Amino acid sequence: MIILIGFVGIAYGDTNCVSICILESSWDGTKYVNPGETYWLKVQIQPSEKLHIKIFYYDDSIVHDKIYTPNDEGIVLVEYTSPKNEDSLSFYRVAMMVENNPLNVAGTIFRIGDTYPTDLIRFSSVPNLQDATSGDTIQLFTESNRWDNPIEPYSKLTLTLINPHGIQVFQKQVTANELGQFTDLFTITEKGFYKLVVEDQKRRNVHIFPLNHDTKKIITAEGKDFEITFGHPTREGIEFSIHNMVFDQQGKSLTAFVENPAEDNVRFDIKIPHEFLDGNMTTIVDGNIRTDIEQKHILGYSSTFFLLPAGNHTVQIIGTSAIPEFESIVLVILAVSILPIVLTRNKSLLK
Repeated sequence: MIILIGFVGIAYGDTNCVSICILESSWDGTKYVNPGETYWLKVQIQPSEKLHIKIFYYDDSIVHDKIYTPNDEGIVLVEYTSPKNEDSLSFYRVAMMVENNPLNVAGTIFRIGDTYPTDLIRFSSVPNLQDATSGDTIQLFTESNRWDNPIEPYSKLTLTLINPHGIQVFQKQVTANELGQFTDLFTITEKGFYKLVVEDQKRRNVHIFPLNHDTKKIITAEGKDFEITFGHPTREGIEFSIHNMVFDQQGKSLTAFVENPAEDNVRFDIKIPHEFLDGNMTTIVDGNIRTDIEQKHILGYSSTFFLLPAGNHTVQIIGTSAIPEFESIVLVILAVSILPIVLTRNKSLLK
């Protein structure tokens, strides 16, 4: 996860500023602006230019709009005081443009209150990105609320789409507007996990989609079908793929060959019926016993979950009892129940 850090004081060594240069600010990146607090920003442009400043609240309303004339050194001092009744967990965007020069722009952000670790951007899509299927055209557009870490005005972002085979199928650089917003389109053409990489010069974020809804697998053993379920029950899908499963009756183990296409850990869950595999479960991932797992036995199932690293993995669940033992018990009981009948029948024949 990536946090956007706005209003970091920047000092430019040279005085020959050919663009909009943020020299310093009252917010040094270690604290947040408080309600009723005055914020200042020192900017340098060419002395002959004028600087148009707009400050937007998180709901895109304009709270400050002014054209500044710099001093003889091209310095502009911008001040803004947030309202005393300001809500916490809010942000402001500062969009700067040299008057009559729409290509000479810059932007930054400052916040009221604390922030949470979030993605580089939050975006919505039509249809829902997580539920996208082959042939869908995805429309991306940014979406902000007071809890988000927003995109800076005029940010340049590179969008890269990688298909399920790891091949780049789309790349484009987009520029956000003065509100830190942009829209774009791309189409997915086949089944499997895609990666959408969103990055600028300092930050990189990867979105994996769609979620895998193929979460139930059937294993047939001893003439019966057993359902193995992957994924947390409160979610509509999972962020990994199940490529294959192998059941070793004699070894009392179930092995799943899985892939996490993300770049970070994802939650791996597996739910196994007690009738299929039971007892004290041992979890082995890529040949190593995992001890950092959570396991529950409830309602006839064993549920095991842990964090699965990026890449392809072999997950083995080993129990202390399996189907053959249940079948053997049934056969023994059946033999014991039939034996008196056979003996009685043989005794009758001898008479």
